[in-house]
Amino acid sequence: MPRNLIGLIAAAVLAILTAPLWRQAIPRFGSLANNSANFDTPSSQAINFVCPDGNQFQVEYASQSAVILTLPNANQSYELTQQSNTNLYSNGEYTFYTQNELGFIERNEVAAYSNCTAQAPIPTPSPTSSATPTPSPSVTLTPTPAPTSTSTPAPTSTPTPVPGAVTYACQDGRQFQVNYYSSQAELYLEGNVYYLSQVPSNAGTQYTDGRIVLVTQANQASIDIGGFPTYQGCLVREGGGGVAPSPRPTPRPPNALW
Repeated sequence: MPRNLIGLIAAAVLAILTAPLWRQAIPRFGSLANNSANFDTPSSQAINFVCPDGNQFQVEYASQSAVILTLPNANQSYELTQQSNTNLYSNGEYTFYTQNELGFIERNEVAAYSNCTAQAPIPTPSPTSSATPTPSPSVTLTPTPAPTSTSTPAPTSTPTPVPGAVTYACQDGRQFQVNYYSSQAELYLEGNVYYLSQVPSNAGTQYTDGRIVLVTQANQASIDIGGFPTYQGCLVREGGGGVAPSPRPTPRPPNALW
């Protein structure tokens, strides 16, 4: 048999016998090759990081914007993509970054490997995009004017005079008129007429219709409506009917409700 043929047969047998040994010596060759195929450029540089506790891991810079992370005793590698044009790479679970030739790994935002020294120079990360960001349009804020009150201002004019009625002017400028009878009072308030009956009182003279309460004492008067003080500190207006007369017998006004 020719020597060349014998040599070829021997080489083939030797390759078959030593293949398992090569697979054990390089356990991650196949996985890294498959992972690298997913990137734009072939793997360019793999760097080992040695940590203070003796642990190690490897980072392969597979492209300008991605690395392949291989952890000790791991059966697979992890593809991490560059974040925000920095030296930080992540896949959502694992995060790898470098600071001053030291490598760090976090898993789910918890530190896993810290202060691990790179055994070769760390490549400078390249920008992931050359597009110029569009500046945000400037917005000029127009100050909102202070809201104006929609409440009706208190009337300061004198109500239409009522014959025989007494006009009261209150502290807030509002006014009302009262026409007194023997045990009743005819109240002219905000354009309406209310007929009140006198009731016992320990202070002054009190008139009410069950909702409106008028209390008079000398030349002063106050009005509560629904239990709330509404007109307070009201005095007989000079030239507006004089001092309130004492109740006197007077025929009941027409259409009176009492």
